[in-house]
Amino acid sequence: AALLLLSFLGFGLITILKAARPTPKMETRRGTVRFAYPDEVLAYVQKNVPEGQHLYVHPYQAFYTYMTATVNPTHILFLQPGLNTPGQYAATLGDLIADRTPFVLLNTDFADNIPAVWPSTPAESLARDPVEDYILKHYRTCQVLNPTPKQTWRFYFMVRADLSCPARP
Repeated sequence: AALLLLSFLGFGLITILKAARPTPKMETRRGTVRFAYPDEVLAYVQKNVPEGQHLYVHPYQAFYTYMTATVNPTHILFLQPGLNTPGQYAATLGDLIADRTPFVLLNTDFADNIPAVWPSTPAESLARDPVEDYILKHYRTCQVLNPTPKQTWRFYFMVRADLSCPARP
């Protein structure tokens, strides 16, 4: 009984100490948030993309446009392989082309995670992504960013091919 009591007390103490540990705060254009680790993507976008500017995040990540107070230039707010129709992909591509969106965040690792997270996604929907194809042909990478040190996802901060990358600090 004493061992069981000590175990519960130990787990309780660990939980309390973990909760009391300071977590990094980050100022965003929407307010202060706390993360386990600072978000490199969020910090970079806030530094290099003006508030209210058009920023397209592909395949989707509304978090970044919301927290940086930037604007998704397309009518489709959530675009993900297997969940959207070819027509929605075409509409998104048309919006992106018509807008001449200057900045893009591209996550090329997203499709690698779909079979584990959404196993019913049809394989043919992963085979071709016309929006990603367009981005890779008409934008260039300025910076490769990881959201946090614990995540393996990479985001490519890209600018339209006729624009310059933001100046490095």
